[in-house]
Amino acid sequence: MADLVHGGASIAATAAVVFAMLAVLLSPAAHPPLRRIAGTGVALALPLAGAIGLAMLTVGRSGLVGVLERVLLAVAAAWGLATAAALGLTRR
Repeated sequence: MADLVHGGASIAATAAVVFAMLAVLLSPAAHPPLRRIAGTGVALALPLAGAIGLAMLTVGRSGLVGVLERVLLAVAAAWGLATAAALGLTRR
């Protein structure tokens, strides 16, 4: 049961980050550097998320899914760091 809760929370959290990327990308109020960073994040995250979903349906829990999940988490973390850096540099 705990594995299901952990898996569901992980999926929900990652989806929230990808939706945040999309919101920044599509927001006309966002500064162009933030939109570029979000666009790069979305371009990397959406195919990875699709590949994870497809792999879960075809292969199930496997090493492939684990690697894809870690790459997706690295993309989300990189987006967060790049966005924070861009915001920090524009405030100077």
